[in-house]
Amino acid sequence: MTFEREERIAFARIISDLIEADFIVEDEEMESFDRIRNEKDFSITMSMLSEAKTMTFAEAVGTLQALRDEAKKARIREKLHHMSLSDGTCVPLEALQIMAVNYALDGKAQVFSIPEGSSFIENMKVIYIENEDRTPTDAYIRQHYRAISNEFRLAGFNFVYIPQIADDYKQIRGDYLHKVIKYMIPTLDEAKVEKIQRDLCSMTTSRFTHELLFKKMGINMLNSKPAFLFKIGESAVADKSGVDDMERNMHSNFLLVPIDQMLGDALHGTPASILDQVVDLMDSYRSMVSAKLVIENQPLSKKFLYYGFHRSLFDLIAYGKERANYKLVINLQNRAKPVVLRPVDAQNGQPDEGGGDLVIDLTPQPYTLYILMVYMSLLEENLDWTDYVEKDETHKLILEKYNAIYRRVSKGNHSGEYRDKSHVSRIKKALKAHGSIVSNIDLFVPDKVQAGKTVSYRVPLPPDLVYVVEGPKGKEREVRMVDSNFWKSHFWEDNH
Repeated sequence: MTFEREERIAFARIISDLIEADFIVEDEEMESFDRIRNEKDFSITMSMLSEAKTMTFAEAVGTLQALRDEAKKARIREKLHHMSLSDGTCVPLEALQIMAVNYALDGKAQVFSIPEGSSFIENMKVIYIENEDRTPTDAYIRQHYRAISNEFRLAGFNFVYIPQIADDYKQIRGDYLHKVIKYMIPTLDEAKVEKIQRDLCSMTTSRFTHELLFKKMGINMLNSKPAFLFKIGESAVADKSGVDDMERNMHSNFLLVPIDQMLGDALHGTPASILDQVVDLMDSYRSMVSAKLVIENQPLSKKFLYYGFHRSLFDLIAYGKERANYKLVINLQNRAKPVVLRPVDAQNGQPDEGGGDLVIDLTPQPYTLYILMVYMSLLEENLDWTDYVEKDETHKLILEKYNAIYRRVSKGNHSGEYRDKSHVSRIKKALKAHGSIVSNIDLFVPDKVQAGKTVSYRVPLPPDLVYVVEGPKGKEREVRMVDSNFWKSHFWEDNH
């Protein structure tokens, strides 16, 4: 069997994370990696490894998750297992990463990677999350909290049940908690101190999922069924800004494992239960770990605890920046930054006073390609990217549209090709750089769509979030892009 180039790059990213999981790069691990990358079915070149290091762990897992060949999946599992034991020891974070890949390949889990600055959660934490209150699953978790918590603890995890953390804060004397919050952030006014105090004492699982995980951390679980969320480590993602300069940005990685609804009878007290699922999950995890497991015992206290998840919850509420919904605004009169993201609630045609516009930092050709992607996604059948033997009429017509935009953005330049993978990569990175601020960033990022031999790109933006700026300078206004005639008058006609 032979893996596709994109699959080999994704596999290289995962292996890299596995090697670095214990913060020590062993000689044996390097030898094992060299053996794997030189095998015929992988053939991972150094340029592929370099490209892999610009990919997040979640993107790599997502690429391999799309595999349909079970033999390829089995090969990946085999190599990851061998790699983890190449230095004689499989540490907890290595086992977690392997577990994440295995569950994702089986379609039983999802992996998320977010910029580390957005995350206040420590490794080896597992959080129960859901989007509704007072569900049967929540009732089961509450009733069996001690047993579930112990099972996780025996495997080295700290189980977090949000109502239990809120109850801990409720036990703290009100004036004492108020005084601590004011001490921690002296510049807060009384209204803000009281709000933080209320949030700490009243936080529910559904509010945590929506207000903190989604709005502040950028992990979208709003459509998720009740699940366990594992913090599985950090990884460095490179952003190549020059030939020899590799800037690295840390990302936090999470594994979401939905609670198996086939165990629905568990909610009515039958032997098969959510607790049984936790036991099986932790037994599977422990079978991979060959290092010692560290078991924490957290003492009961009515004092303000500024460590563990108590600290995480406080920091998320007090310091986490809430993300907002944005819209896309195209202004071809501004060649320096023709595409920006603007808060949805900003006044018509104007960025807010706080400088709310977020510039999509690109050069003219990627700007042109992205505007074309948006147009094709809204009004035609996505942007065709199929590699034809000969350029057909469809390709020529699209190229005409590309150059009509390119002339406006670049002072009259012309290109003989619109398809450039490096431009697509730059577009995605420039957009995702704002992921910690923009809650709906996924709507702006182009997706690759493959149907048989036909390949295209699509930007999943709804029409009501795409605007163009028109009118004389100083009197510009935003106009929603609604039909092809509008695009013709603003883009395809060469009106400088």
